[in-house]
Amino acid sequence: MRERYWARVCWRGADRCAPWLGTLSSTGHVKVRVGSRADGTRRMVSAHVLGYQLARGLITEEADLVLAHSCDEPACQQPDHLSLVPRRRNGEECQARQWSGPLLDARGPRGRAAAVREAILAARERGEDVEAAIAAARSAGMPTPGERLF
Repeated sequence: MRERYWARVCWRGADRCAPWLGTLSSTGHVKVRVGSRADGTRRMVSAHVLGYQLARGLITEEADLVLAHSCDEPACQQPDHLSLVPRRRNGEECQARQWSGPLLDARGPRGRAAAVREAILAARERGEDVEAAIAAARSAGMPTPGERLF
């Protein structure tokens, strides 16, 4: 499972986002199958939760905690960008940052994550600079300086 998970992550170093290269949900997050139940249904978890636990150990089930992305990139799998916080605090912090950074992308979280994923895959296929491709994909949906946001 560990190898299968990391094969779908673009690892760029300890301080950088690690974008998911597989299928994305409608919110830009990722769900992965981690097994099957006795009744034949699949057991699914959020990919960043799986990655965090692979890197840091199992998360104990505590009341109302979520893994928050400090980078505001829902498809990021970088364990150093994730921290366990109360659900309410995560919502409040996200609301406070809604007018800055990745949350301003006109394509929305899924559109931004898909653009980054496609840019990485295309750059790799053509032997081009992946970092330049990521930068271009990220900036493509962002407002230009002075552009009205509403």
